[in-house]
Amino acid sequence: MKRPLLITIFIFLTLSLFATGSYDLTVVSGLIDGENEKVLTAFHEKYPNTKVEFLYPSLADGTTVTMDSRLLAGDETNVLVEYMGRVGKYATAKLAVNFNDYITDQDDFMDGSLIPVTVDGALRALPLNGAAFGMCINLRMLADIGYENFDFEDWTLDDFYMLADAVKAKYNGEKWATGIFFGNQSGDYTWMNWLATFGAEMYHAGDYSKTVVNSPGGRQTFAFWLELRDKGYTRSDAAIITDADVYPGFGKGEYLMQPFHPGWVKIYQDGADGAGIRDAYFAYKFVEFPRVPGVEKVPAVGTMAGVTAFQNADKEKEAQSAYLAWLYTTEALQILPIDAGSYPTRKSVTYTNESDVWRQMAKVVADNGQFDLGLTQWFYADVRAQGFPIAQKMLNGDMTPTEAAAAYEAAVNAVLAK
Repeated sequence: MKRPLLITIFIFLTLSLFATGSYDLTVVSGLIDGENEKVLTAFHEKYPNTKVEFLYPSLADGTTVTMDSRLLAGDETNVLVEYMGRVGKYATAKLAVNFNDYITDQDDFMDGSLIPVTVDGALRALPLNGAAFGMCINLRMLADIGYENFDFEDWTLDDFYMLADAVKAKYNGEKWATGIFFGNQSGDYTWMNWLATFGAEMYHAGDYSKTVVNSPGGRQTFAFWLELRDKGYTRSDAAIITDADVYPGFGKGEYLMQPFHPGWVKIYQDGADGAGIRDAYFAYKFVEFPRVPGVEKVPAVGTMAGVTAFQNADKEKEAQSAYLAWLYTTEALQILPIDAGSYPTRKSVTYTNESDVWRQMAKVVADNGQFDLGLTQWFYADVRAQGFPIAQKMLNGDMTPTEAAAAYEAAVNAVLAK
């Protein structure tokens, strides 16, 4: 006589579990499959009945087109994880959860790392592994131009010109000193890092109410970009090519020194090897950017991934989304990016990368700090769209460097005033 009661209880418990634990979540993720799979495995240990769909964002031109399109169409997204410069656009009070309502381990994040993603006291995103860009030197080409023993410690812009002239003399336009590109905004953080060479800043002391880029150093930077092209230190078509042209070119050994990410070199050398480039695996090292007289430090542009979860009328679904987003920050997920050259964002992560390149970039950042492009801010994605078309006009002769710097200042401030 007790069996029907037991069956009824079982059915009730099953239905309750289904009602509170089973959802369909959509994650827009720019991370590699291995990282997404690790997160999914850990997530299903707590929420085995929830289905998670991973969508890869369109990153061809570095814009936020995927999320913009989904929001416009009313397509629900529960978690966004990719480049923080795009995540920050959606980490707002209107869209993102307040992670303070869902996590309790804020003290484990590196000191200061949560400040840029906190809005009016609410934690709207979480920082993932970060890295920085340095100047990557092709040591084989360096030896070929006769400067095998050149010392890059505290090197100057005059040293850069000396090496660039040596490249130009030896290769006569078949190879170049460095690569620069203004075809779109993708990868703009590499050419933006030249601002540090001239002591310029985008924003001063975390004040994002206006840009300070139209300074003597900023105007010198615009003039330098034009000079690179006009003197033949870079490709003549710099105005229209993109990172998709320059980065593989560095992997093929076409440039002496290139602003680069430590984890990228092997990727592009592998690509060169696969394309049949002989002896594609040249030796290389990372150094700081050169500097003009009077500039004491040349901060490195930083980059990081970030993650946010979106608000939902169903608070249980929102809680699951926040938990899924939080899992991307855990130690197991930080190991793969560290192997690729990134640095952890949690104090508890003791795993390190033992490569010389990892140590070289760690020294660059320790000696110079990081350059603030407003990476975590809501406006960053829109600000990125302002630089390359103005630089194009300058390279096409429609603006002087002084006019270009002023136009860029006005365009950025217009975004900040929205």
